[in-house]
Amino acid sequence: MSFTPITTQEDFDKAIKDRLDREKKTITDEVTKKYAGTEEWQEQQKKLNDQLGEQTKAIEEAAEASKKNEATITELTDKVKKYEIASVKARIANEVGLQYQLASRLSGEDEEAIKKDAESLVKLMGNEKGTPPPLAHPETEPTEKGSKNAALKGMLQNMKGEE
Repeated sequence: MSFTPITTQEDFDKAIKDRLDREKKTITDEVTKKYAGTEEWQEQQKKLNDQLGEQTKAIEEAAEASKKNEATITELTDKVKKYEIASVKARIANEVGLQYQLASRLSGEDEEAIKKDAESLVKLMGNEKGTPPPLAHPETEPTEKGSKNAALKGMLQNMKGEE
């Protein structure tokens, strides 16, 4: 066996690992030979096995709790995202002069897309920013609810072309 210089970290790690594995095996073999037949050895083995079982159980419980926490975090993150989007929609609706009730109808994944949708909806409705929606016109709509005479009068005026 000739000497080969170690030039990389991987070669060094492998050489050290091999040496440590040999030393661990030697120590384990010596301890096993010394205490193999005694009750003390068997009790130590049983204690170690019990501890290993408890640690395994604790690790499994921690992993399960971690999964539950991740699910809760995902759920809460989704809720926060929905609230943020609703807030952005309401703010944009207010900025462009859209009625608050229509804010939930806006669509888009980001603020820019939502703003474009709001502006196109305002154009469709013919409601420019700052101009409130038209109220009932006194000449064309009856002033009293259910007044047949007022409705007929308005219709007659429209037919004559009177304003």
